[in-house]
Amino acid sequence: MINERAALTVIGFSLVGLGLAYLIVPGMMLSLTGEFQLNSQALLDVRATYGGIQLGLGAFLLTEVVRGGSLESSLRMVVWAFTCVGGIRLGMDLSNGEGLSLHFWVGLGELLLAAGVSRLRTVLLRRSI
Repeated sequence: MINERAALTVIGFSLVGLGLAYLIVPGMMLSLTGEFQLNSQALLDVRATYGGIQLGLGAFLLTEVVRGGSLESSLRMVVWAFTCVGGIRLGMDLSNGEGLSLHFWVGLGELLLAAGVSRLRTVLLRRSI
């Protein structure tokens, strides 16, 4: 059976890793979804938004694991974050009229991750009752 602390630790380290990657090599990370030529202001925004938010979410989850905080609330935060990001990414890709792109598949993956974490949360809550 999956342990909630282990799941949050994996998710937390994954978010920290992605956040660091967006902070250190934003051009390379953005190029995974297409060609980007960004000026210094756009790079700053990518680093702060993608890097900062993912670092912050990952650090929060890891802090909650270490200090024994509310794992149920942490799992709920992960579900909402990935549902919002994945849903917006998927919806925007479908509405752009250019056909399915990598963003569609990434958004679908984020929604599936959210559904999986939501299911894990439900199982763990039932187990604790």
